[in-house]
Amino acid sequence: MKVFFDVITNHTADVVDYEGKSYDYLSKGAFPYLTKDGQPFDDADYADGRKAFPEVGASSFPKTPTVPADKANAKVPSWLNDPTMYHNRGDSTYVGENATYGDFSGLDDLWTERPEVVSGMEKIYEKWVRDFDVDGFRIDTVKHVDMDFWTQWATALDKYAAQHGRKNFFMFGEVYSADTSVTSPYVTQGRLDATLDFPFQDAARAYASQGGSAQKLASVFGDDYKYTTDKANAYEQVTFLGNHDMGRIGYFLAQDNPKATDAQLLAKDRLANELMFLSRGNPVVYYGDEQGFTGSGGDKDARQPMFASKIADYLDDDEIGTDRTAASDSYDSTALLYQQIAALSKLRKANPALTDGVQTERYAADGAGVYAFTRTAKDDEYVVALNNADTARTVTFATGSPDMKYRGSTALRPPRRAAPTTR
Repeated sequence: MKVFFDVITNHTADVVDYEGKSYDYLSKGAFPYLTKDGQPFDDADYADGRKAFPEVGASSFPKTPTVPADKANAKVPSWLNDPTMYHNRGDSTYVGENATYGDFSGLDDLWTERPEVVSGMEKIYEKWVRDFDVDGFRIDTVKHVDMDFWTQWATALDKYAAQHGRKNFFMFGEVYSADTSVTSPYVTQGRLDATLDFPFQDAARAYASQGGSAQKLASVFGDDYKYTTDKANAYEQVTFLGNHDMGRIGYFLAQDNPKATDAQLLAKDRLANELMFLSRGNPVVYYGDEQGFTGSGGDKDARQPMFASKIADYLDDDEIGTDRTAASDSYDSTALLYQQIAALSKLRKANPALTDGVQTERYAADGAGVYAFTRTAKDDEYVVALNNADTARTVTFATGSPDMKYRGSTALRPPRRAAPTTR
């Protein structure tokens, strides 16, 4: 088993307050930062670390920071207790400039353009690499931190991990956006190994749950070139169908198909899993999804326990593919979705081309219907054909191995409706 720590560099606990108790965001244009001598400056000009950052003091900020005496040493390491290490501009509305500079729901937003913050965060997480021997980091709220920070921080952590025998140390960031033009720069410029693949999640939901066009899947995979660097590519993207913040795939299925039967929801869930496990990327299953958990939303509404819950809000949650609810234990290795996910995992492991093989699109319906692609490695070519239409479809497309016969996989249970025919 590999262990990844969920880490954060964007903000710390809500300790810093402001004189006047005013929390509305104040923009850089109207309220620039001031040097210790009162001269305005743009911190972005210094964010890449190539020039000495100006000296600043308590009067340098649009909002004067204050710290309660009983919390003056609340944070560890001690440099985090210095209020001049934070942006001090008020609360974020998560749009535009303040998405980077504003306090995250009141949490103290670090001044990541400062070299002291960059080096301080490097030392914190280098210690985690050294002391805990973790395999990598899942990095929170990545798009709320300036890009220059990531370039410096990720490069430093990569180097440190390699020096300590961790050449495969893996860092992926949470960039909450379904737009590949937003997510990919954190790999190419920010030097992370991957991001959580929100564009894939959005397209997979549209295809498997909403009967959407295969062309949306095609457009996401068509942007894979955007992630290519000297050390990374789209095949390292972390694919998922739901998570603790946004909600579970079971919740989306029920939301998108309110009149569907359990059998219909199960079929759509299976289709989504097949798409995720057989296409490029590192598939991640949110715990409980293998038991058919649904929940009623994101955040706390998607954090049901595996053991019998005593939380009233969870007790009537449906579980796809079973009559069970959250009121009973959910460790059922015979559950239909558990069995399917186990089989898909075994299939990938037994056939490396399904993990690392080149993915080539072969057919994409304009609307609901077949999406087909091949995975190729050395002399092996696998054809994957998915169908989200309500009826069986017959399609014709070329593969990379002309005049060859393909045999169907016996590793997975056959789908409940007829599979698309390929020639």
